[in-house]
Amino acid sequence: MSEIKIKAKEHIWPSMRGNQRNSGCSMHSLELKNDTGVKYYKTDGAIFSTPIIDRDENIFVGSADGNFYKINPGKNIIECILKTRGVIDSAGCLDENNLYVPSGDASLYKISPFGKKEWEFNILEKRYPRISTIYWWEGNAVMGSNGLIYAGNDDFYLYAIDKDGEVAWSFPTGLQIWSAPAFNNSLVYFASFDMHIYALDQDTGIIKWKRNLKNFISCSPAVDLDGNVYVATFGGKIFALDGGNGKIRWEVDTGKCIYASLAISPDGNIFVGGGDGFIYCIDSINGNILWKLDVGVAVWSSMAIGRDPENIEQYLAYAGTSGGYIFAITPSGKVRWDYKVSGKLNYRIYGINASLALGKSGLVAATTGGEVLYIPYNFYKKNILEQRFSSGKISDNKPADKFTIKEGAEFVIEKMEFTSPEIINPLDQIGIASLTINVKVLKKDYMSGKFSAVGTQTIEAGDSAGVNSYIRKHTFVFDGTEQENSFIIEARNCDFDITAFPIPLDRLYFECRLENGFYEWGTFEAHLDCHNLLFKVIKKYGKNILGYVIKNIRWQPLKNKAYTKTYLAILGILTNKIWKSWGLINKEGNLDAKGVFSIRYK
Repeated sequence: MSEIKIKAKEHIWPSMRGNQRNSGCSMHSLELKNDTGVKYYKTDGAIFSTPIIDRDENIFVGSADGNFYKINPGKNIIECILKTRGVIDSAGCLDENNLYVPSGDASLYKISPFGKKEWEFNILEKRYPRISTIYWWEGNAVMGSNGLIYAGNDDFYLYAIDKDGEVAWSFPTGLQIWSAPAFNNSLVYFASFDMHIYALDQDTGIIKWKRNLKNFISCSPAVDLDGNVYVATFGGKIFALDGGNGKIRWEVDTGKCIYASLAISPDGNIFVGGGDGFIYCIDSINGNILWKLDVGVAVWSSMAIGRDPENIEQYLAYAGTSGGYIFAITPSGKVRWDYKVSGKLNYRIYGINASLALGKSGLVAATTGGEVLYIPYNFYKKNILEQRFSSGKISDNKPADKFTIKEGAEFVIEKMEFTSPEIINPLDQIGIASLTINVKVLKKDYMSGKFSAVGTQTIEAGDSAGVNSYIRKHTFVFDGTEQENSFIIEARNCDFDITAFPIPLDRLYFECRLENGFYEWGTFEAHLDCHNLLFKVIKKYGKNILGYVIKNIRWQPLKNKAYTKTYLAILGILTNKIWKSWGLINKEGNLDAKGVFSIRYK
């Protein structure tokens, strides 16, 4: 296939990492405005997907509310241009006149900038034989130099799709794909949770090389001008590889999970934030750490690099943190300015998980609180003014009358967000937040305030024909107590779903507080003794797992080796105990997780 010129390069930030090499760096000229107010645009769900920016400074981003938004920061307009049937957890991309939007409803959409749907590519409708239990498009969509759209799916495959919505080729890996593909010299590079980074021919999907990096990889590979590839893992290691053959040139061990993608500066240095709360600047030649900056909290968001609006430095590097701070950093590691995201709801910290994007007049960030920020590059030169805008369709949760715990009362626990361990937030936060628990009060002793309740959590995955279906329903038997300004419910020895599969919990505890006459939010705890966990999982779920695998194997052509890759990936995970560097399990061998949640009335 001959290469064609893609005019998407005229767009300011057309894909997750800004360009086809995933460098996270754009040195486009800046247009500083007199309007220096920081603008907030509200959606109705958390945002984990990276905004993209077209040539006219329009911002496009998806939300956990299932909607894809267009934001005009010049006119302060936010509008939903596409409603999908699932959460949107990854970045879309732009070609000359269209957008490509991946969603958690198993569909990749091609739409116009005004939301007209050109086509919808749905994996489940294709009835592809797969062993996966979910079909979210979590691999960010990117357009290659040949005009194909590349995106990874949670069905373990990387897809190359033409502009008519037809599959040019697909390539199986062992587990989910979250990274955005990068391109160089007719090769496409991407990473999978099967712990490998792959290099394929971008036209045919034929593998050129792969490298096992021995831990999960969500990081999108970045390619420098010499063809070297840089990637990081959940094990905390940063690797430089030869783009031609995959040989490791150097590696750096930070000691704690790296979720973010790396950025490459104009002088060739590598920038990345880590789960240890440091921002690193690394010499791309030898892997030496030139400096590291302590920002106090984990950095899950990928950094972006662009021009210095004051023309003092060659460039500035921008970083967002899980604590809701945004930093502008000089090449020598000095902080030019920092900005704290304002607003706090129900003790939720509005952190930044999505990667940053750089426009002509300002940078764009998105928060776990569901807001998109547009920050003019010169905002810090004047008194900071903050403005908030919404589409006017944000849901209102409050009932007409005061809610009380009484027999027959029903409510929904939703928008569960783990605050610790920190690793849960990038690993599966948007998935967990998309799930709900429906609760009904069965019996109450009005003298003591004690009551019993039952909760149900239903997860439907698969198509109507039953191919790849993994439908499950979990029941929670709650013991509860209502006090003067709060109530608690607790279940023991229960299942808790994390969207791909359930995990057993020893204890699940919710405490909801009364504020302004309403129960609106609360905190929760989840506890699991992880000693002999594999045995517990096999004992509890082994029959269901075996039945699901057998059911789907009959659809699977053995020649594509997909099952072998999945088996080897799982074996590698268990053998190497790769989770030890994540901070997921404490020193006593337990999962002790805490978080916040919201209440919705039925």
